[in-house]
Amino acid sequence: MKHINRILLISCIALVFVPQQLLSKSTGDFNFPRSIRYKILRNTQYVSTNTLKFGKKGLSTVLVSIDNFLSLNGEKLIAYVNGETYSLFSILIMRQKQVLHEWRIKKNSGLGLLDGNVISYKDYQETNPSISQIGTSYRVIDMLSSFFILSNKISTANFETEQFHFISGKSVITVNSIVDRNIPIQYKSDKICTTKITLKHNLESEKNKQMKYLDIVSFNVYYDRKRELWFPIHVRIEDNINNNQYQLIAIDWIRQ
Repeated sequence: MKHINRILLISCIALVFVPQQLLSKSTGDFNFPRSIRYKILRNTQYVSTNTLKFGKKGLSTVLVSIDNFLSLNGEKLIAYVNGETYSLFSILIMRQKQVLHEWRIKKNSGLGLLDGNVISYKDYQETNPSISQIGTSYRVIDMLSSFFILSNKISTANFETEQFHFISGKSVITVNSIVDRNIPIQYKSDKICTTKITLKHNLESEKNKQMKYLDIVSFNVYYDRKRELWFPIHVRIEDNINNNQYQLIAIDWIRQ
């Protein structure tokens, strides 16, 4: 067993160096699957199988979508991402062709932020929909766009801790991205090497005023060398409000 683990560790280390040689190519030609089918577990119990879809709209816009994701009931979640800067600029929750909720991220227009953005939210289910806004100087992501944006971050060997503003429901929280390299995971009958990126939210304890780091979601990003694809092969989502843990395990994926 020690011999097998040693071989796996060496394989993981080797995989770090082999993709690095390809990074100059991947940086300008980042490839993400056209679709990924995930098995979803809640507290180790099977919940459903959902397909994450990826497509291009125009020259510089990409969209990521998924139906009936976690708490969504018959609704579709769509994230629009700038394919050049890898930054989120719009999120929609739709039921059939009707928009229920909308978030937009625009360049700062007078909120006093240097090179900042403004996040606006609109609930179309209200009788008189109002728009709430918040300013941010960080890159903005949400749960869905993270699949694509963080895979790109890993593909470019950007392993530095980065702060994001993370849209969660009607709230916007600050998270840190922590990267752990050479993480082997069990996938089907094999062990594979991944890079793990975890989004952590900083909370200040009311008792002792010390910072507490709360895991929000972690992605095990895998590089499929045969098809030249980067994507999360395993995702762990922490529902800290309801004390649930979700796992998304990739079943299969299709190249563009």
